[in-house]
Amino acid sequence: MTDRAVSEVLSFVLVFSVVVSVVGLVYVSGFAGLETARSAEQVDNAERAFDVLADNMADIHHHRAPSRKTEVKLADAQLQYSGTTTEFDVTVGGVTDDEGALRHFRAETTPIVYSAGSDTDVVYDGGAVVRRDGDYARVTRAPPIRTTDDGTLVVQYVQTNARERGVSGSRTVLVRGERTRSEILVTDEDSTESGDLTVTMNVTTASERVGAWESYLEGELGCSPENVEPLDDGRTRFTCETEASDLTVSVTSIDLELS
Repeated sequence: MTDRAVSEVLSFVLVFSVVVSVVGLVYVSGFAGLETARSAEQVDNAERAFDVLADNMADIHHHRAPSRKTEVKLADAQLQYSGTTTEFDVTVGGVTDDEGALRHFRAETTPIVYSAGSDTDVVYDGGAVVRRDGDYARVTRAPPIRTTDDGTLVVQYVQTNARERGVSGSRTVLVRGERTRSEILVTDEDSTESGDLTVTMNVTTASERVGAWESYLEGELGCSPENVEPLDDGRTRFTCETEASDLTVSVTSIDLELS
């Protein structure tokens, strides 16, 4: 009887230890999985919110609306202006000024960034929405730089300007955009040559997002990014050269305010 009692105690201890170990393992792995799923859902929600933001900004730069407002919900995240601006520099062969020099157009924009961690963010940049996950970045909403079916290259510069610093925490932020400038810089009527135009575009953007811009312009304009040059300020510059039958270039400046 004594041996049986000792055996029952040992059995209970062994069974209890196994149960506790399994519960602990499930808790640790399950909690980590839930955290990962929650973070991914937050970024997905932010991407959808930025798609709405891009729609509202398109009302300003495409449909000439004076202003638009967009709500973005934060959940332990940050909404701020990027410390690195994006520059677009375009030179056009066949389009000249009054003195016969090649026309040159430049725009600089301040992206707005939703950051849920060091490796993941969603960015509104020059009319585009770019999502970055680790070392991989992709354009999820195309910028207003495109080639039409008849071969016309349309370049719409969307210049977003920061008014103040960003916000963080868990709250709903109102992003207000107000148009301050809207101008057509060149149309196909300004062309001084018949036939195709040679368009050289230099893009300078944050190094972690440069791959997204390279892939988009290569797919949309059919150009292979060249002269890729990392800069000392955390940005990378590359050149994209393409041909177009006609050209339209415009610029819209938008002041952004967070509240």
